[in-house]
Amino acid sequence: MRLVAWNIRSGGGRRLPGIAGALAAHDADVLVLSEFRTRPGAALLEALGTAGWPHAATTAPGGSRNGVAVVSRQPLEALPPPPLPRAEHAERWLELELRGSRFGLTALYVPTMISGLDKPAFWEALLAASAERLDRPWLIAGDLNTGLHGIDERGATVGCADAFQRLLDQGWIDAWRAIHGDRREYSWRSPRRRYGIRLDHAFLSPPLAERLVDCRYSQADREAGLSDHAALVLELAG
Repeated sequence: MRLVAWNIRSGGGRRLPGIAGALAAHDADVLVLSEFRTRPGAALLEALGTAGWPHAATTAPGGSRNGVAVVSRQPLEALPPPPLPRAEHAERWLELELRGSRFGLTALYVPTMISGLDKPAFWEALLAASAERLDRPWLIAGDLNTGLHGIDERGATVGCADAFQRLLDQGWIDAWRAIHGDRREYSWRSPRRRYGIRLDHAFLSPPLAERLVDCRYSQADREAGLSDHAALVLELAG
């Protein structure tokens, strides 16, 4: 099965028709969309539903706030999120069971350090929840707005890199690193492309990692101007 995780940038705006076309071209079973916005997102969900992805769940972010949506060819079972430090965090955290694909999914859009939404507290909640899911077939995917200093970025600009490392220390497998080793590739580029960071990730629990086939970034989606993020494409057996 194929899953695509993509930050569509500020809800998509006028780029939504192109975004819908790019998502359809990936022909994935499941789509995880970060920076989803409820009002413009309705048109996107309708287009994807018509194109063959009739099942959707969202965090229903209010106004112009950014959230998460998951769209699927097969039915989704939404689960309540774990206790979160702030009410706003619930707009960035979506828990699902993908019964047809036989694993659970935590779809995320982690706050930035400058968002005012307490990124460290969000990460602590994620680490507590991830510890409870480690022994089950489970996937954590989305824009985590975090990576390792000097590895996923050249410098040390992203906050909570220590929390990112703790997720690895728990035993979660970074799908992209499992395939590509120490290769450097960025999923986000600054508007002027002066620097980049690998911000978009897929973490597999050990039981799910047995099904890992491939993980890659679709830079063409970013280079086409549809977002400032590349789409992450995850392939799992079965």
